Amino acid sequence: MSSDLRPLLPSLRRPLLVIAPVEDPARMAREMGLKPAPDSPQDLAANAVFTEARFREAYRDVSAFELVLALNSRHFVQEDRPDFFLEHLERFLSDLP
Repeated sequence: MSSDLRPLLPSLRRPLLVIAPVEDPARMAREMGLKPAPDSPQDLAANAVFTEARFREAYRDVSAFELVLALNSRHFVQEDRPDFFLEHLERFLSDLP
């Protein structure tokens, strides 16, 4: 069972850090033995632009959020790029009042 908590996002009163994974579609397709879908971003740069737009739209009603794109990462940034994840998390937490 899952719940969509997105409608509650505007009620957040603390700063929010969003670390969004950005995969290279061509690399992922190669690893899976597939071709990238023709209607999806075809390279890392295009996927970064696409991902940023999607995340900014999803969090548009949050008053204070920071978006960080984790390039060449899949779903679990903390496992795919642990140093990147910790660097941004530690900086974010140290900046909190």
